[in-house]
Amino acid sequence: MSDVKQLVQFVKENAEYLKHNKILFDIYEGDLAKYVERALQEQLSARAYSVAKQRIAPINILRRIVDKLSKIYVKPPRRTAMINGVKSEKDQALLDWYVEQMQCDVYLNVANELFNLSKTVSLEPFVDKGMPRIRAIPNDRFIYFSDDMNDPTNPTAWIKIMGSMWDEKDQKNKAVFYIYTADQFIPVREDGVILTDILLRLDNPEGVNPYGAIPSIYVNRSFHNIVPPIDSDVLKMTILLPVLIADLNYAVQFQSFSLIYGIDVDAENMVMAPNTFWNLKSDKTTDTKPEIGTIKPEVDITQVMEFIKAQLILWLNSKNIRPGSVGDLSAENMSSGIAKIVDEMDTFEDRQKQVQFFKKAEEDMWELISKNMHPYWRSQGLIDTNLDFSPNVEIQVEFAEQLPLTDRSKLIDDAIKELDKQLTTKKKAIQMINPDMSMGEVDSFLEEIKEENVIEMPEVREVADIPEQIANEEVIQ
Repeated sequence: MSDVKQLVQFVKENAEYLKHNKILFDIYEGDLAKYVERALQEQLSARAYSVAKQRIAPINILRRIVDKLSKIYVKPPRRTAMINGVKSEKDQALLDWYVEQMQCDVYLNVANELFNLSKTVSLEPFVDKGMPRIRAIPNDRFIYFSDDMNDPTNPTAWIKIMGSMWDEKDQKNKAVFYIYTADQFIPVREDGVILTDILLRLDNPEGVNPYGAIPSIYVNRSFHNIVPPIDSDVLKMTILLPVLIADLNYAVQFQSFSLIYGIDVDAENMVMAPNTFWNLKSDKTTDTKPEIGTIKPEVDITQVMEFIKAQLILWLNSKNIRPGSVGDLSAENMSSGIAKIVDEMDTFEDRQKQVQFFKKAEEDMWELISKNMHPYWRSQGLIDTNLDFSPNVEIQVEFAEQLPLTDRSKLIDDAIKELDKQLTTKKKAIQMINPDMSMGEVDSFLEEIKEENVIEMPEVREVADIPEQIANEEVIQ
């Protein structure tokens, strides 16, 4: 049996990595405000924090950037079952059934998002009620281990974090891990105790992995580490941006009204207007008169906004992402201005790199399913099909070409010129302008245009409907 204690210790050593991924996942799912509040609480006095936290603008730049990057499955890849370089129709039928039942493009798009969130994702095919399924596991719920001396990025163990269970002896919850190697399945507690009751419940007392391979696929952006280093700038910039905007909102709040002050005045029964009054005392050795006045705070909002914009642009460039058109940000267009920068940013180069990772991951996944999982599921009667993959089948995956961001007005101008010169068709021109449209969507779009441009013609009666005596009359010129 594998060194369970070594693998459990490996999980503990990477606790910070898993915690970091958990925070990123929380923020991506929408829980940003609490992390911004924590950052403000560490930086401000208690009184200032109590006011500033009400001025938080939780602009979730992380979600927008991840969604923008995760577009390689907008057009489904072409998956072809091949035997010795020739398409196998029998295997293709089974492959197509798998793709449909697993909703591959939906869940692999989720995997693409998680990959762009934390640089790794785990793909787990499984069977539910006789049908094949696939799940993309968030990056805080698994870790891969390698003791491969030739390739330290090749996983030799998959450790799946399964929550926790109550330990009666120590009277506390302890984390539970499912450890998979090519040959073994080991459910274990964080203290190294193997959970034999789970093995007995599964009728697998020896802890055998029936697939003969790790039953998941690891998509890892790092070419050097089985566990990639934390991308600390992603988390820091995600929180920093709304913190800076909260700082500005906090300053604007106090700029919106003047501070009222009094010198040598009786302020005992004074009503605050709106909430601040400075009661000052003069030097008693000087000849002064009571005085009331105002101070107008000043904050250079434009300078602060330009500072926020500059930081965002520098960060995007550091991530190999070209920001979109950058105009002047103001208090009125802060949110929409930042959204415009993200919406129009060019992710072409990064998407090209992503395709390499997911092409390999998909082909490895289909290899795992066709050679290891499907035969076992069939032998156990777990899957609702009588078809089998050929022993020497290979699944080839080809992604659609990733197109760089192009000015839409220029695209339209070029399409019009080609139509005028009869160098293209309407269908090709529409697809040129809308590269994310499939040919089916283009056909539907053309039908809509055709329907909108139909001119209602007056009803024409058939000759058979005209009375015979009128039809036989000669026309008088």
